[in-house]
Amino acid sequence: MERDLLDRIKLGVEAKQQATIEELIEKAEQSNDPNDWNLAAIGFHQANRFDEAIDILTQLVDKFPAKDTYRLNLATAYSQIESIDLCRFHLKYLAEYGSTDEMRRIAKEQLSGYESFLGLGESDAKLRDLQIRFLEEAITRDSRAPENYIRLARLFIRISKLEPGGGGFTRAEKVLESGLNAIPNHREILELLLYCYLHTDPDQNLNATVSRLEQVAPDSSVLELLGDVYTDGGGLSENLSGRAELLMQQVGHPDEGRSDAALRDLTRIVDTYPENPFYRLNYAFALIKVGRTQEALPQAVALDQVSSEEHSFHFNLGQIFWLSGEPVRGRRHLDLAIQYATTEQEEKCARDRIAELMTTA
Repeated sequence: MERDLLDRIKLGVEAKQQATIEELIEKAEQSNDPNDWNLAAIGFHQANRFDEAIDILTQLVDKFPAKDTYRLNLATAYSQIESIDLCRFHLKYLAEYGSTDEMRRIAKEQLSGYESFLGLGESDAKLRDLQIRFLEEAITRDSRAPENYIRLARLFIRISKLEPGGGGFTRAEKVLESGLNAIPNHREILELLLYCYLHTDPDQNLNATVSRLEQVAPDSSVLELLGDVYTDGGGLSENLSGRAELLMQQVGHPDEGRSDAALRDLTRIVDTYPENPFYRLNYAFALIKVGRTQEALPQAVALDQVSSEEHSFHFNLGQIFWLSGEPVRGRRHLDLAIQYATTEQEEKCARDRIAELMTTA
């Protein structure tokens, strides 16, 4: 019966998937049996709705920390969305504290395979360092060889996923910009540079690069994809709002290892989509939760450049500034939250928060 339901989700069209998931959710709500909720999470997983699966499984792990199956399913779901650190955290937990020898063995094997696949071992890091030095030297010897710029940039892009906060995309951009100076209008360098600018573009070079690529290679597949990912804000857009919020909520968890892992995965999202203000707001709040207010302040300063007339944006940014030691700037944004409030409740929340912050200052 359960296998049939999951196969219906895995193999069915979207309408059948949704109907079957609703059936699983209804059963779980009626029974409130954790195993039924676990099955519903597996259903979401089979439908590639990983964030919803993670939401359920996180609650199950919190309520039943000794139930290995829930934690293993959670780690598997994290691996699907590149929440690298939380996946590793839960696999390490099972490898050490799993309730059976078999579970500890499975967790160790999965952790080893996952880290090997991603290249997270110490030997992998040393190899990347050697590759960087080799490619930098190759570029110095022959500045007209495009493949060296491309390989080095791709290496930095990969590092950006493995080492959040390391500025991988910025390093890749500098390499590719040097490549264009040496080899003007090289198609593949332009395409890869455009990909980097979609993630981070502090000097606003994206539009000029698009125009340049249109002249060099109007048939480029990158240009065809641009309409799907290019937003008015000039960045790569993906709906990770729920994911960013879930990660922020886990920062400050009593288990410091889990809290640190969540913060690193949230950092990874902000690194990948630096111009999305919602992700940065969650990141700044997460930093404040663990007392890293001096790191939260630059995030608030960056957000201060965003033009917005949304109550929630100014309500959140005002708190971040205030809690980061900038009450004047915090008050300004909370006053804007009052100005842009669309309901009496929103206005009341902003006024109450100002009063609370003034009392605790």
